[in-house]
Amino acid sequence: MSDFYLNQLLELSNKNSFRTIFLISGSNVLHEIAKIHYLLSKYTSKNKNNILWVYNDHNSFEKLKKSKKNILVREFFENSQVRYLYYKDSKKILGNSFRICILQDLKAITPNIFLRIVETIEGGGVIILISDHLEKQKHFNLEDNYININTKSKIYLNLLGRFIENFLYALKNCPVFFFIDSDYIKFDLYKSKISLLNKGIESANTSKKNLYIKLVDSISNVQPINNLIKKTKTFDQARAFLSLTESIADKNKYSRIIMTSGRGRGKSSVLGLACCSAIAYGFSNIFITSTTVENVNTFYAFLILGLETIGLKENKDFEIIFNKRKKCIHKVNIFNTHKQFIKFVKPEEINEKKDFIELLIIEESATFQFEILKTFTGPFITIFSTTYEGYEGSGRSFNVKFLDWIKKDINLENKTRYINKIIYYKEIILSEPIRYSTDDYLEKWINDYFFFKELFPLNTLNLCPDPFSCKLYLVDRNSLFSNHKLSRKILHKIVNIFFFSHYKNSPDDLQLMCDSPFHRIFVLIHQKDISLSLIPDILAAVQISYEGQISKNYAEKKFQYQFSENGDLIPWIISKYYFNFNFAELSGIRIVRIGVHSGIQNLGFGSRIIQQLEEFCKKKHAHNYEVNKFYSKHSQEKKIVQFYPSLFIDLKSRITPEVDYIGVSFNLNSRLFFFWNKNKFKTILIKKNRDLYFTKYSFIMIRDLKVNKININWFLNIQKKFVRNFVNLIDTEFKDLELKVIFYMINDFLINRYKDKSFCFFNNQLLSYYELKKIKMFITKKNLDFDYIGYIFKKISKILLFKNLTVNKLKISEILILIGLGMQKKKINSISRELEMRKDHIFLLIHKILKKFLIYVNY
Repeated sequence: MSDFYLNQLLELSNKNSFRTIFLISGSNVLHEIAKIHYLLSKYTSKNKNNILWVYNDHNSFEKLKKSKKNILVREFFENSQVRYLYYKDSKKILGNSFRICILQDLKAITPNIFLRIVETIEGGGVIILISDHLEKQKHFNLEDNYININTKSKIYLNLLGRFIENFLYALKNCPVFFFIDSDYIKFDLYKSKISLLNKGIESANTSKKNLYIKLVDSISNVQPINNLIKKTKTFDQARAFLSLTESIADKNKYSRIIMTSGRGRGKSSVLGLACCSAIAYGFSNIFITSTTVENVNTFYAFLILGLETIGLKENKDFEIIFNKRKKCIHKVNIFNTHKQFIKFVKPEEINEKKDFIELLIIEESATFQFEILKTFTGPFITIFSTTYEGYEGSGRSFNVKFLDWIKKDINLENKTRYINKIIYYKEIILSEPIRYSTDDYLEKWINDYFFFKELFPLNTLNLCPDPFSCKLYLVDRNSLFSNHKLSRKILHKIVNIFFFSHYKNSPDDLQLMCDSPFHRIFVLIHQKDISLSLIPDILAAVQISYEGQISKNYAEKKFQYQFSENGDLIPWIISKYYFNFNFAELSGIRIVRIGVHSGIQNLGFGSRIIQQLEEFCKKKHAHNYEVNKFYSKHSQEKKIVQFYPSLFIDLKSRITPEVDYIGVSFNLNSRLFFFWNKNKFKTILIKKNRDLYFTKYSFIMIRDLKVNKININWFLNIQKKFVRNFVNLIDTEFKDLELKVIFYMINDFLINRYKDKSFCFFNNQLLSYYELKKIKMFITKKNLDFDYIGYIFKKISKILLFKNLTVNKLKISEILILIGLGMQKKKINSISRELEMRKDHIFLLIHKILKKFLIYVNY
């Protein structure tokens, strides 16, 4: 192999600070890796030429390491600084920088892991993919110099899967991707590609560096700000740091700051340094929160670096308190001039601490739901920091709803002026990478492949049709992930809808859509687009998973040995929770994600998907297979593009699956709950998931399709068990649930208890003569406090709601009072705020309820 062009490429990448990616195959893989390392060492010192080697299987690594070695390979292993890592431990390298990265066992890699690892590679560095599975001659086109993967190869599909196959095939479009076959292909073939790279370089980094130097020099006399700003690496970081410091220093106003960035822009490090500025300006109570503790590791690392930069010493001027359970920093106490601290706080505790918060930082804000984000504002400086693109992703709640809301809220608060200080709004955007150049070719390709740059806003629709004129189609995933231009456009629309409809997203979702054998994708399309062979507007999309049909004996055996299984989420959870392994034998569909185009939400398109999905599961016959044809509406010649198999498949041509129910699992969101409840989904399980810093409710709701003729009452029996357990825990585990949510959850029982006595619970709840007399006295003497009968009201609520009460039916407002005061044991003030009802009205309803109860017991 000629080393001239390889050396030229590495020199060019180091000069212009862009990364290069290689795929190496053949019997001399180690020799090629050692050669790249040797050539790259010419442009960097040995200390900086550190290597990251990531693999999934230690045996495959040892096998490769023991393969034939020459002098160059032996020197590589003896003299190089190599850090070995499993894919599953990739989070440990966040914040580190490497010059060379070697990825082995490609079939085990996921999008998140790949992006997390690639982010740590410096400009001028190299990413090397080792492939042991590619057939040399069949999958490569030597003239075009890219991997030409045969998607119909059964061997390839079995080894790598659809996503990795699609990913490697798409790498041909990356300008800095090069394939090296250590046995056959010579690097001379890439000389034209390297020359194009040389011509295409436009260095914008020099001007940014000059601006950065001028900015740092301009505040050389301002200490300790100058020492802190020197810890930044880019002009964007330095400018963001000064902007945050300016807001912190101005104590005559409160600032609400939105700081957004892509991956690898140094957002968390800027926040850590800005907190050091706040400490220097005398701030005492600084809090930071996030959905997970891992999100603040980099923040604390740069906070400690900044404290040392401004002259503070650990254990003398400040102390670090670790959380032993989470193995992370929990709090930093500073006692240099006066008592100061920076503390991680649970999101649900922020409301309790608002009176003494001076600075609040919300890291990765887009991972919070919109309703939670609204509670984080107050009379203090608030910084909402988030990644708007990259593998952490973000969703509609932050990018659209929250940004609009916070601007309106600031205007409203400044007009009412219930606080003395003016509130200012500020947006900070970090766009310059800290490790590589702004024009990095690999980053541009990643943004294009994963649709990072074009997620928002959605394209406008050509028309808004009637939901009942739209039809549900199954998407063929082989065609969707074929890298065809048309299929990429359709995939972009589907991904856009899913990402725009959910507050938390990840590129791993793309692999799940692509590779999971039990997952399917359906889209809602106007039938006119299909009949005219147009590229259709995707109005809505749903991703489902087939679950169930697990042997009862197998499920019991797994439960006895406490084994956990991947997949089949609803069957495993319900079977274990209710100790009912007959449920595992049922066949079901779980809706993983559902989304509607942002321009037509709340118009019935989501309900139309559920309706057509149910019809598909209930139909009896399958018709002949049809091939759909589409042409590009932008094409003047209107050339027809035909897919084999069809990209969109009519459900009439599909064999109907045997399905007993359609289910969904989600974290509590009132709007989401009411959507599923409206579509006749019933709650069968609620679990309170406790994390060290976060608490959330997980719901499982299912819709019985009533096709199981062997066990007709299976759904009713599970509902009864759920209500019994729920009512027993309602005043402890579920005390914070909304009253309206609880009402709609148990509404079926409140209706059916009149018809069926088996719905009646708590028949042993009886009141003594003394308790009845107290109720009578409370009604007649209106000056008595509610605490006088508070302990009796819980018994009354269970009797009225869950016994066979045939007369004096209760109104909805009275049922809500019974649930809140009697069952949840909420305070009257809390119910008044939640129901937006005056206290005197609540007392009036209490009296009406008690009168009906006395009539019921004939007192």
